[in-house]
Amino acid sequence: MNTAIVTTRFQASHAIRTADGFESVHGHNWTLLAEFTCDNGTTAGAEAIVHNVLRPLENSNLNELPQLATEGASAEQIARFLHGEISKRLPSVNIRLRQIALEEEPGCWARYFPGEYE
Repeated sequence: MNTAIVTTRFQASHAIRTADGFESVHGHNWTLLAEFTCDNGTTAGAEAIVHNVLRPLENSNLNELPQLATEGASAEQIARFLHGEISKRLPSVNIRLRQIALEEEPGCWARYFPGEYE
């Protein structure tokens, strides 16, 4: 099995849902790590897919995305959302997105592994 890791950064704001509603909207310089696997062949094109998914999110309020509006755009929810958006654009069943890791602040990461805890 081959593994490729794509790492990139993007800027976006969000607000987390609390017991009293939502906290104030605030921005981050997010770091995204996407780990791809394939049984044979190559993961070519994975980096372009990641950038295409992130491009419309750059400098946006992530809470305005319908997929994140209800639950609130926590780092965990954003990682799950990004995993879904990237996965559905992969060109082959031979290439899989194993995980998304998303750094909100230095040293503060959220990771999403599909199926492991669902």
